[in-house]
Amino acid sequence: MKIKSKHRDEVRLYYNLGERVEIGDLLEISEDDRSVIVQVVDIEQDTELMLSGDKGLEVLAKIRLEGFGGEFRTYREWSGWFPSSPMLIKRINASSVVSPDIAQERLFIGYEKGTKAPFFIPLTSLKTLNVIAGLDSEELLAVLTSILYIKNNNVLVIDLTGRFHKILKLVLRSSKIKTSYFKLGKDFKIKGKDIPVDALAKYLNFFEIDALTINLIDNIFKNIINSDKVLNSLEKIAEIISARKDMEFLADLISSLNEITTWYGESFYPEDFTVIDASECSNTSALFAILYYLLNSGRFILAVNGIQNLVINEKEQLARLILARKKPVFVNIDVDSETSVYLRHAVNIFFTGPYNRILDDILPLVENEEPLIRKLSIGEFLVNGLATKNTPIILLTPQVEDALTVRG
Repeated sequence: MKIKSKHRDEVRLYYNLGERVEIGDLLEISEDDRSVIVQVVDIEQDTELMLSGDKGLEVLAKIRLEGFGGEFRTYREWSGWFPSSPMLIKRINASSVVSPDIAQERLFIGYEKGTKAPFFIPLTSLKTLNVIAGLDSEELLAVLTSILYIKNNNVLVIDLTGRFHKILKLVLRSSKIKTSYFKLGKDFKIKGKDIPVDALAKYLNFFEIDALTINLIDNIFKNIINSDKVLNSLEKIAEIISARKDMEFLADLISSLNEITTWYGESFYPEDFTVIDASECSNTSALFAILYYLLNSGRFILAVNGIQNLVINEKEQLARLILARKKPVFVNIDVDSETSVYLRHAVNIFFTGPYNRILDDILPLVENEEPLIRKLSIGEFLVNGLATKNTPIILLTPQVEDALTVRG
């Protein structure tokens, strides 16, 4: 291969017919102890070569990173430099660029599309908000959470669709991994005294509720939580409040909380791999209270499947709230354009194939990744963000069991 031209961050290269090239491949173009990493984003038949009787390909690549050093090279954001007389152009594995330090804890998440090499990311790069989108996003969420569990992380999935447990069973069909499954409000309830007193108040800010009402809510819960005995059931409190027409929404909230909380028994601390089916909990405010409680517990990696079922106007506020917790949270938005705003705040995005025109409403929020997303096929996904040094990488979805044997 050789360089044909460069314009800004775009590099055009010639490939001879026998040279292998894939969309998403990373190439390193070196000069002495400095280099740039470029990524193949398009492949086309070269007209000039065809007219001359030869056969070859012209490849369009984007500059992603800049490398420094000799054998143990480090990579960082591109400064604008480009080799004046390139000495070497070679294909390179993505893990060696974005996650080269094998001494740090790394997580296997798939295989590079072109080289089929195992791909690893730093486990610390998953902090805060990780968004999964695409046609097979639920399956990818099941794979990633299962791999996290295999690597000694407790995982809790809040499922707002009612489908996740069945998908998880299919993903784990040949695995010995055992999961716990509860239906919120039926065979599992959150202990009311474990919910922070300010949880409802903070979440009700999303609904522009006045301070007087929020104080009332605080007082109700303080009276219950600070007493040795439950003074009144939530149902009785809701009955009293519902006598005021301007407080009907609050009565509905408290009635819903009564369905999913309990004031007796032991506290619930999720361990191992737990799925809580919250699809039958209809009150958004009550779900917010539970989510807030779980975000603050810090005992596990939290995943939310089907967050589009949380009907709120201030989606960006929720995204910022998750970011502020600084803990790993995975949110699956599927192909919902209303919740695609989370992509703007994501520390990492995971976008599954295959590409379909139904995704076009989401793609403007992932402009950097769009050319590669349009090339995704079944069984492939793209990852980009802190975990990849903002270099979009196309991966093949692995079998969960592979995480037990693949070594970084």
